[in-house]
Amino acid sequence: MKRVESILASLESGGGFNLASDALSDKELLESKIDALRAKVRSLHFEEEALENDEVFAIVESVDDWDGYFDKVRLQLTEEYDALVNG
Repeated sequence: MKRVESILASLESGGGFNLASDALSDKELLESKIDALRAKVRSLHFEEEALENDEVFAIVESVDDWDGYFDKVRLQLTEEYDALVNG
């Protein structure tokens, strides 16, 4: 009876009350979101591993001097172009 009086008092004061089914539903919802977030973390981990094994990523990680890198690439491309044009 005290529980019913407590619920009545809560409702009369504009509050609400939690049903066990609401708490269970909230718990299930949170567990579902946690599972989804864990799956996303696993997916991102696999993407990270794929990127780290990518040749382009390795080049980007290894370059300390971007100006020097692009100067070198420009020179190589110019030499290739000249070789193709001049036969």
